[in-house]
Amino acid sequence: ALYQEQDKKNDSLAAYEKALALEPGNENYAQLIRTAKQGASYECTKQAIDLQQQRKQAEALGYFVQARAIDDTSETRASYAISLQ
Repeated sequence: ALYQEQDKKNDSLAAYEKALALEPGNENYAQLIRTAKQGASYECTKQAIDLQQQRKQAEALGYFVQARAIDDTSETRASYAISLQ
């Protein structure tokens, strides 16, 4: 279920990016992209934390890496760094 939900968010993100490419100055599309990236990154981070709590470190690390690939913010980097300890 998580993967299906993530796929829909990725589809939305791709659509917003395509729209922004067609209208580069459209701040609404730019904001939608930022929001979509933050949401997708948050979901990956949340899944990673849940897996860590289940002591599934290797699986959790994959989600942290994915979160950073989606939206490499200081918050995402901090969560990733904590996961490596």
